[in-house]
Amino acid sequence: MAQIVFTCPTTAFKVQQWLDDDGDDDSLGGRYVSIACPACTRVHFINRKTGKLLGEK
Repeated sequence: MAQIVFTCPTTAFKVQQWLDDDGDDDSLGGRYVSIACPACTRVHFINRKTGKLLGEK
């Protein structure tokens, strides 16, 4: 398991989440993981490697 911390774009709260290590980083499906955000209850897509949100620079 890997721990990831990201900032929720809706509430601007820091969110800590644990990710399973079952993703293959070389495939497109393994780069991003969907996370149900506990801060806003929406789904965010997080890059497994960088911890950034989908569309974030």
